[in-house]
Amino acid sequence: MRGSGKTKTRRKTRKSKSKCRQRLNDKIKINMKEYKLGLFKTRKQAIAVSYSQTLKRYPRCKKSLTRK
Repeated sequence: MRGSGKTKTRRKTRKSKSKCRQRLNDKIKINMKEYKLGLFKTRKQAIAVSYSQTLKRYPRCKKSLTRK
């Protein structure tokens, strides 16, 4: 008897990573337009705010968007 008949399913991380990256890229585009309008001081600030907003709205993206 090897197992109890239950099989483990593998989680799909590829799609969630790409979805998170796509959401982040979309947010960066929006914030860059706002940067050009003068709502942010620097490009770095616009990108940092994009990361913050994406992580706040999609907490599951934290693993794929944070540094290791």
